[in-house]
Amino acid sequence: PAGTTPKVSPEQKERAEQVFRSAGFSFHPMSAASSEPRLVQATQIDPENAEAWYTLAQARSWKQPPDRAGALEAARIAADLVPSHLTYWEYLAGAYKFRGERDLALSTWELGIANAGDRRFVDQSLGYYNKYRQEQGLPVATLAEVRALAATRSWEPVTAQGKLRRARELYVKWMTLKSSVSPNIEEFAAGRQGMAQAVELDPTKAEYLAELGLIRSSSRNYADAADAYQKAVALNPRRERWWVSLGFVQQELKDCPAAVRSLRAALALP
Repeated sequence: PAGTTPKVSPEQKERAEQVFRSAGFSFHPMSAASSEPRLVQATQIDPENAEAWYTLAQARSWKQPPDRAGALEAARIAADLVPSHLTYWEYLAGAYKFRGERDLALSTWELGIANAGDRRFVDQSLGYYNKYRQEQGLPVATLAEVRALAATRSWEPVTAQGKLRRARELYVKWMTLKSSVSPNIEEFAAGRQGMAQAVELDPTKAEYLAELGLIRSSSRNYADAADAYQKAVALNPRRERWWVSLGFVQQELKDCPAAVRSLRAALALP
């Protein structure tokens, strides 16, 4: 299915770890150049080995001449695989700083601090983050403010796992907004757009497609709504409400035979 990757066997993981350890990377240009092929091999054997990807990023940035684009790509994959690892995000923020991309540096740092699984290093990272903000003429931010900023940031996933996780986040955010008594208008509109992105990232989830169908129907975009509902019931034909909704939009499209078939499918369910 789209959005998935072949399962890595325990044997592959062990082999990849062995290759990764044998690379022997150290922070020196000659070491970086000699270790890079082994690190690449480790990521090929086990594409889910975040530490191998992160070390590959370091090796690419240390070799002469440095491969900064390749280093950035490897670091993005590492952060995508383990978003709770603050070090990966800090590396990315540093790379964006070096490129002079202030907004990307700040947003990456904010996401790292907000996602950090080990809180022991958050205060230290927050201090470096605020030092950079001051250098850029920006006020110091509290941890709560950084987390609020991170909630407004978007992260474009580059791995299959990251895409599935991002799709789920967008779906949960939309469902929360939809059930809110008085949602912010701008956030609500962004949530609607987010469901379209969720379906693009993971088209295998029937509930995402059904929500997209609801959104399209409420906008009177009945053709796209019908398409979304048809895909939803194809993935999970046992949801009566989706068949009824599909029948409704088909009726709006003046496709009465199709609407009757959909409603009959709904009635046939136990």
